[in-house]
Amino acid sequence: SVLLLLDRTAVIEWARHHVRATLATQVARIAATPEGVVVDDQALRHRLAKDVDRANAAVSRAEQVRKILPLIVDMTPGGSITPTLKLRREAFLAAASGHIEALYADE
Repeated sequence: SVLLLLDRTAVIEWARHHVRATLATQVARIAATPEGVVVDDQALRHRLAKDVDRANAAVSRAEQVRKILPLIVDMTPGGSITPTLKLRREAFLAAASGHIEALYADE
């Protein structure tokens, strides 16, 4: 399983380029939070799955990603992000614990 932290601007640009105006509007309205907001769009998930599939081809079956959860996260320094824009893993895991539990709830 993987939490994909997406750049809000990049998702909006992708949505506009692929004529997904509703998604672009929806993402633009999201107030990014430290725990992240799930972006639930099938076309976007399909696009992200292509990249995950390409990465999965390079690793063993045990290491492969099977579930994807795309999130728009507040990426400004402070909280889960350092001043050099690195992820503070412990802080993010604590903030996103609900998303992590949801990923594994169906197993």
